[in-house]
Amino acid sequence: MPSSQDKQRSLVLKIYDLSQYSALKWELDEFEDPFVVVGSRTIFLESVSDEADVPVEIVKIIDSSGKILERFTDEDIAGEVPPRGGESYYTLMKTIRMLAVRQASGVDKHIDELLSDLDDIIPF
Repeated sequence: MPSSQDKQRSLVLKIYDLSQYSALKWELDEFEDPFVVVGSRTIFLESVSDEADVPVEIVKIIDSSGKILERFTDEDIAGEVPPRGGESYYTLMKTIRMLAVRQASGVDKHIDELLSDLDDIIPF
């Protein structure tokens, strides 16, 4: 039977894979942290600093009533190198959060449009 850490690592990898293909509909909360609703649960991604001012990536799973079902950090699942997406779970989770923010804000679409608009400018 997989341990809690194994399940958490699997969840992070699944979120990474789906985010790579823009298969999740990420949104931003009032603090500009990304979240996605999957069924009756919501996954929140946060980045904070611990007491020693070391950055920590956090995943929270919340049910439809607002109850926190699970909360874990990259430190909780550290100890092995992820099979893809980074050299550590911190790097992988940070990458996921950055992808989610970009997808939620639509920044890549805006950059693509801006590049297209700039291509249309004749320099003389």
